[in-house]
Amino acid sequence: MMDSRIPRLLAAALAIVGSTLLAAAPAPSGEFGIGSYTLTLSGQLRIRVESDDSLDLRGYRPDFTDTFALSRLILEADAQAKGRPRLHVQLRDARALGSKLGDADFPSSNPIHDPLDVREAFVEWRRIAGSALGFTVGRQRIAYGDERVFGPGEWGNTGRWTWDAARGHYEHGAVWVDAWVGRAVVNRPDRRPNSSADGVRAAVLYGGVRRGEDRLDLFAGEKRDDTVRQGELGTGSLRCRFVGLQTDATLVGPWRWGVTGVHETGQAAGDSIDALGASAWLAVKLGGPWKALATVSSTYGSGDRDPHDGVHGTFDGVFGGADIRFYGYLNLFFWANLWDHEARVELKPAKGLAMRIEGHRFQLAQARDAWYSTGLQPARRDPSGAAGRDLGWELDARATWSPRPSWELAAGGGRFTPGSFVELTGVSPRAYWGFVQTTWRF
Repeated sequence: MMDSRIPRLLAAALAIVGSTLLAAAPAPSGEFGIGSYTLTLSGQLRIRVESDDSLDLRGYRPDFTDTFALSRLILEADAQAKGRPRLHVQLRDARALGSKLGDADFPSSNPIHDPLDVREAFVEWRRIAGSALGFTVGRQRIAYGDERVFGPGEWGNTGRWTWDAARGHYEHGAVWVDAWVGRAVVNRPDRRPNSSADGVRAAVLYGGVRRGEDRLDLFAGEKRDDTVRQGELGTGSLRCRFVGLQTDATLVGPWRWGVTGVHETGQAAGDSIDALGASAWLAVKLGGPWKALATVSSTYGSGDRDPHDGVHGTFDGVFGGADIRFYGYLNLFFWANLWDHEARVELKPAKGLAMRIEGHRFQLAQARDAWYSTGLQPARRDPSGAAGRDLGWELDARATWSPRPSWELAAGGGRFTPGSFVELTGVSPRAYWGFVQTTWRF
């Protein structure tokens, strides 16, 4: 009997071809004058086919295979006038075809399916009356720096972090500061519009200094989640305070470097929090006709030393956009109880063509804590620590081609080879992932 998913995947393939043909046509003008305001209409259609082997969207799954298509349509309206507030609305329609996973597999927040909903709706006014002050109020995406600590997570079909927030801005010369409070929006396909009533609460102060391409960011904040969880000594909610910094700067000549550091304290289910996240990287432009850029990096997310001492030592990644940009393309790992040593090379062999190859070596930070997936869910754990810390390694590659500014084609994949920890804690086949994607902006 023919797999019932095949017609849907063929339809997705036809959609990719269709969007390619659309992208080849000139995009119509989307600007209109309304009084003193200029209304800009725009959008994006993204279609991706993925193949999973020994993994799924939730993490490592030995002997599980899935092939499916994802579509995401974004429609935006932006109204601006000089010296007046900006009005912005974004609608997003996210759908999945052919996957073995359904809405019931994602009871908290759905990463692949969320029919037409309001993703952004805010009012923004920068430099009010020529001053250094401004504000953004409403539903909004918030990203800072390289998005390791604060990022919306754009690779996912529905996005990882969107906020109902009130944000104040200060900008003067090279110095800028944001201060905001908000709740995270939960992606639920059975709710219109999505709500933040059950979402994580945050209060954040984030600022920095920019000089050309160099920057220094400093930040502090608090995260609260009323969801009752099991701790080491009891149950309770989360109240986590964090403070940190991030740099991106020229070292000398073609060399650049950067570091990120975050310290977390507070309470998690009655346990005291003492956790650390850190990352450092070094990059060099090698030049040549392919404009090669080589980077090495090391990322550390602390783990819990003792599961019975009442101290929560597992770092939780704050509000980072984890998917695909960090910790490997297969999304098997997260910035929690992790050492990730990475080397990558980025190439631009022709106009509009970019290639990226990277390798990761993964280890547990603490042998008695768990291996965590991107949802901060424990994949495997050996409370005795006897299985060691070796998680394995991953090799990834990706290519993107943009023949026109409005159109991008991408393809890539990766392979995860389990280490001794995985082998000693259960079935441990290699995991494979691949994708092909087209994106049309209009």
